[in-house]
Amino acid sequence: MPREELRLDKHSAYFNLVESFSSGCCPICILKKNWSDKFIQTMLYESVNDKFFRSRLAKTAGFCNIHSWRIASFNNAMSTAILFKDRLDKIIVSLSDTKITIQKNLKPCLLCDNEETAESHYINVMASSISEESFWEKFEQSAGLCYNHLVFLLKIVAKSQKKRIIDFQKKRFSELSENLSLFIDKFDYRNRNAVITEDEKKLWKDAISVISKINGVV
Repeated sequence: MPREELRLDKHSAYFNLVESFSSGCCPICILKKNWSDKFIQTMLYESVNDKFFRSRLAKTAGFCNIHSWRIASFNNAMSTAILFKDRLDKIIVSLSDTKITIQKNLKPCLLCDNEETAESHYINVMASSISEESFWEKFEQSAGLCYNHLVFLLKIVAKSQKKRIIDFQKKRFSELSENLSLFIDKFDYRNRNAVITEDEKKLWKDAISVISKINGVV
C-alpha cells in the first residue's frame, strides 16, 4: 500500500498549508495535486508488485480518466502496463458471447478517493487555524482559494470567520476580473499596438483554475 496515504497530523498539515500560500494558486488545489502525485510515484515504483495493494486495486472500478492520464504522465511504462493489464483482464473475463457481466459493489477510483481524503483533511485544518492571526496574515499574502474550495471551507469554518474570508476572496476574484477585462480590451482593434505581458498571457488559465480548480485536480 502506498505509504503516501494520508497520515499527516495537524502540525504537518498546518505547515504544508502555510508553505503552499506562496504557490500563486489555490493552496488546497496544489496540496491535493502534490499528495496525489506522491501517491502515484510510490504506487508505480514501490507498490506495483505488492499483492495486498493489487488486491485492493482489484476491488475498484479502475482509475478515472483524469487519473489514468496522470499516471501515464509519469512515463513508467512497465508499472503502468502491469496495473492496466490487471484491469483489462478483468474486463475480458466480464465479456461473454452475448453480454457484459458488470461486477457489483466496486469502489471508485483509488486516486479520487485518496485526493478527497487529503482535500478534506487540509480544509479542516485550515478551518481550525484561520482564526489565528499569524495564519491569517500569511493567508492574506496568497492568491486565495478557488471557488470550489472556498465553498467547502465556508461550510465548516466558524461563523465568526466567514465575513473576512468572503471579503478577502471577493477582493481576489475582483482583481482577477479587472485584469481579465484589461486583457480582453487589448484584443480590440483600437488597441492593436497594446503589449500583452507574460502575466497577462496566463490570465485566462488563472480564471479556469479559480472557477474549476487547477489542471489535473478532480
